[in-house]
Amino acid sequence: RPAGRHIPIQDLLRSGQEVLVQVTKDGIGKKGPTLTTYLSIPGKYMVLMPSLARIGVSKRIRDIEVRRKLKAMIRDVERPPGMGVIVRTAGAGRTQEELQRDFEYLIRLWEQLERRAKSSRAPVTIYRESDLVIRTIRDIFTPDVEELVVDSEEVYDRIAEFLEQLMPEFRDRL
Repeated sequence: RPAGRHIPIQDLLRSGQEVLVQVTKDGIGKKGPTLTTYLSIPGKYMVLMPSLARIGVSKRIRDIEVRRKLKAMIRDVERPPGMGVIVRTAGAGRTQEELQRDFEYLIRLWEQLERRAKSSRAPVTIYRESDLVIRTIRDIFTPDVEELVVDSEEVYDRIAEFLEQLMPEFRDRL
């Protein structure tokens, strides 16, 4: 669409059409939630953008040389056509292998979400940002962790499912 030109929503969608959206801001009071069709899925070192073929680096990484190096590394990550990524602040100082592994995790997660979306009828939640436990495992669990001990059966089950789906090679360390 031309910049600055407003197109009525009814000209873009038809009644009954299913659309995959992400909630970017919860509703408050009588105001409904803010939604977008530009999906983003956070990983440990990067954010996957399945429908935007852009690559970028977090604005918080200010060192020009670090930014240049990260962009070059991301260009070397094999990406499906049309998919983009932004390197998060945590990605600074990481190796090509670590970035590639995070990207592969995000692709597997995206493929799961696509399968769920195709096999479900709207309205349905196909993905919810992980809780604190799973985000912690996602962000700090690395190949050098030899053992993870959990003192709750419920938490153990959630972590086991997460590892089984997205990092099965580490399942035996739990």
